[in-house]
Amino acid sequence: MSKNARNLKEIAEACIKTAVSENAVLRIIDNLHLFDEILKTKPDLIRSLQDTLLPIDQRLATLNQALSSDFHPFSTNTIALLIQNKSLSEMDSFLQQLESAAREHALHYECTVVTAIKPDQSTLTKIQNALEKKFQGTVRLTFAIDPSIIGGMVVKCGDWEYKSTIQSKLMQLHNHLVFSE
Repeated sequence: MSKNARNLKEIAEACIKTAVSENAVLRIIDNLHLFDEILKTKPDLIRSLQDTLLPIDQRLATLNQALSSDFHPFSTNTIALLIQNKSLSEMDSFLQQLESAAREHALHYECTVVTAIKPDQSTLTKIQNALEKKFQGTVRLTFAIDPSIIGGMVVKCGDWEYKSTIQSKLMQLHNHLVFSE
C-alpha cells in the first residue's frame, strides 16, 4: 500500500471513529459524498483548494465559502486534512476508504440494489431488514434499475455481492447446454 493510500485510510478511519462518538456517521458520509459532487461540478473550486501558492488559511476560507452551513464540523475538518495532504484529486479512493472504515468501525454498510423494475416499499423494507440482520449493523440502500437483468436482483455491499437474476440463470443454462456433452 502506497504512503498516500495509507494516509487516506488513516484519515478515513479517524473520521469514522470520531463520527461514531458523535452518532454522526451517516451525516458525515453524506456530507463527504456531497462535497465530491460539488468538486465534480466546480473544477475552479478544486483548482483553488489545491493551489499551493495560496496560503492554507485562504484555501480553507474558500472551502468554508463553498460548503453549506449544515455541513458537520467533522466533515469540514476531514476535507481540510485532505487539502493539507494534497489528496483532493483522490476523492474517489478516499470515499471507498471511508465506506470501508464505516463497515469496520461503525457496522454501517452502503448497499446498492439493482432490479429490472422498481420494487415496492414492502420488498425494499424486507431487503433492508435482511441485510441489517446479515451484517448486524445499519444499512443504507441505493437503487438502480437495469432492465437487462430481466428479473431478480443484484445486491452489492462493499466487497460482498448477492446475484440472483433471470439473466444469470439464463447464462448458466446457456453455458450448460453449449459446453456440456
